[in-house]
Amino acid sequence: MDAPATLAQRETRDIDIQDCGEKMEALDRREFVLEPMYKIWGYSESDKISLRRGVIERLRVAQDLLRQILGCEKWKLKIWDGFRTIETQRKIYRAYWEDLKRRNPGWDDSRIKAAVVVFVSSPQRGVDFPPPHNTGAAVDLTLVDEYGQEVAMGTAFDEFNDRANTDHFENGED
Repeated sequence: MDAPATLAQRETRDIDIQDCGEKMEALDRREFVLEPMYKIWGYSESDKISLRRGVIERLRVAQDLLRQILGCEKWKLKIWDGFRTIETQRKIYRAYWEDLKRRNPGWDDSRIKAAVVVFVSSPQRGVDFPPPHNTGAAVDLTLVDEYGQEVAMGTAFDEFNDRANTDHFENGED
């Protein structure tokens, strides 16, 4: 598998990162369905999912708009991940690195790294270009119906393959 460039690599490298000063807040289980996957998988010590206040406000708006769609009145956003510590980011990066190395024994480190960063940001990107989840402004989510069942979105959580590429389904595949 040749790794395509990530959105971050193609379009956001030159964006000047500036802290907006928004406070981090923990999400409320009464408002959203929370399933802290990295706690469940052992990559994080915390089961709390936090995001910047503005991101939470946007999630509220999105959920309200979703519920205005006929048949989706009781649907909710299910949040798997928000803010991550650098240590959690490091564990996720390392786990995917080791998985690719195991599945592709002929790959050298540069090829593995190129494939890893398609889906997982390096924990060593630095203060000028931090991994998005380390800013509290990135969120991994899906939708659940009125019965709490996840709505099919094409891939499972953290399914790192071609089907998880942003534009995969736009091309009429699958």
